[in-house]
Amino acid sequence: MTRQRHGCCVDRACTPHTCMELPEGTTCGSCVHLSRCLRLFGCKPDNTSCDWFPRRFAAAPPPETKFEARICTLCEDPYEADVGDGRTLCKRCEEETGCRR
Repeated sequence: MTRQRHGCCVDRACTPHTCMELPEGTTCGSCVHLSRCLRLFGCKPDNTSCDWFPRRFAAAPPPETKFEARICTLCEDPYEADVGDGRTLCKRCEEETGCRR
């Protein structure tokens, strides 16, 4: 029988009482391994403990915002906007007109 080592998790911060607990303020939904755990264990993204031993939690990078090039309908200058935000004016024209469209 193998004894359980503590300090064995990826971040080396576990104790006998916290070994499977995720870092404070995190859930499975913020882990890079979420899709694998969903398929293998059916875990839920709001879980606060890991189904792997030793714990393999690794924070996922923040989602990237996608930008697209557009032409302002008022001044016809090019600008970048988030994909799908529906803007048609550049920031300068929005500020000058007080309108966001």
